[in-house]
Amino acid sequence: MYYPSRVTRHASRITKYLFIIFFYTFLITSLSARETPLKIDLKTCIENSLATDLTLKEAIADVSAAEGQLRQARAGLFPSLSATASYSKRNEVPEINIPGILSEGLIDENQHDVTFTMKYLLYDGGGISSLSSQAEANLEGYKINEAKTAQDVIYKSIISYFNALRWKHFVHVAEESVDLSKEQLDIAKSRFEAGTAAKADVLKADAQLSESEIKLLDATNNFNIALSSLNDTMGVPLTTPLELSEDYVYKEWNVTLEECQNMAMSERLEIEIIEKTKESLYYATEFAKSAWYPSIFLKLDYTPYGNSLLSMNNTVVGTVGAQFNIFDGFKTGGNVDEAEAKYEKVTIREADVKKKITLDVQKSFLTFRSNSKKVLEVEKNLEASKESFRVAQISYREGISPFIDVNQAQLVLINAEVNKVQSIFDYYVAKLDLLRATGLLKENFDPSSLDEH
Repeated sequence: MYYPSRVTRHASRITKYLFIIFFYTFLITSLSARETPLKIDLKTCIENSLATDLTLKEAIADVSAAEGQLRQARAGLFPSLSATASYSKRNEVPEINIPGILSEGLIDENQHDVTFTMKYLLYDGGGISSLSSQAEANLEGYKINEAKTAQDVIYKSIISYFNALRWKHFVHVAEESVDLSKEQLDIAKSRFEAGTAAKADVLKADAQLSESEIKLLDATNNFNIALSSLNDTMGVPLTTPLELSEDYVYKEWNVTLEECQNMAMSERLEIEIIEKTKESLYYATEFAKSAWYPSIFLKLDYTPYGNSLLSMNNTVVGTVGAQFNIFDGFKTGGNVDEAEAKYEKVTIREADVKKKITLDVQKSFLTFRSNSKKVLEVEKNLEASKESFRVAQISYREGISPFIDVNQAQLVLINAEVNKVQSIFDYYVAKLDLLRATGLLKENFDPSSLDEH
């Protein structure tokens, strides 16, 4: 009877293990390949981006911190209530000793008391109220900044989505170029076999097909990169397959520069942020000035349980006090000067911000108007290129025109297709920039409005 050697048995086990590894690798790869793509439209893209963006989460955290600061500032507007308790034991208790008449300790050996204290600031020159108002202005400023950050996230997500759409269409153009090149190669081969065309036509058509296939590979790779960037923008795993379920075509938007400028001055959040900053610095100045005024406070102490000379049971002590800085080394004056200078600085910045917004709107408007006209011109050029290629192809098939004519006509057609895709992308980006410049790209922005204007 034949018994397999140890080497043979070992090799058999290795083969078995390799087969199992290969099987599971193939199974996992197959399942991954069959993973259902995530269908997204622009609205879904924006929602995902707003839910996962870390910068926006930081802005939200800043709002929460500002709310805490406001509560701290407002605390000074209310009376404070505290309690103290103490216990002490004396080894030698002082006594009053009158020979033959009285001999008694002044205090108990064990000293203890519980005291509740309420303190309320009656007047401080408006310091606490100014500090509270400053905190309120800061909170509103952080809320506006959160909305501004959301606008930036929306803008970034739309750009990323449009970029993926652009490369999707570039892939379609590259596929069309490959199909046209294959068709032209077939025509060249047919004419060569019929003896009506030279071998050079076949070689040129074959080279053109290879070049078209290389461009298709590049376009496909760039499309995959754009999809990965879109995944990153939305905060989903980079390997998640996506299916873009929305497309955009050119729709004219009639708007004037004056309308855009007016909308920007009333809607741009940068103006609201600078206004809240000015308000905050105004109250900071008032708070600094409050140090020139006296602080007047009321204090009530109640001791329900005590056994000392000053704190007997049910003792109530009321105190009205005042504090006034006679001289602080000109510190208060310095604080006031600093606060006023900061306020003046923000006032200057406000004028600069409005000036930059005006320029931003004008640039965005001119770019949008130019790209809008460009789309129409590119569309006309594409129709002419299609007709030119059709005529050139028929002429070559009939032996009227040389191969170089149809080759050139195909290149012109593909370039026209590429220009159309790029012009549509540029148009929507310009429209998006104009919406952003006018302040209309808000957190509740409806993506369909890109097509409605």
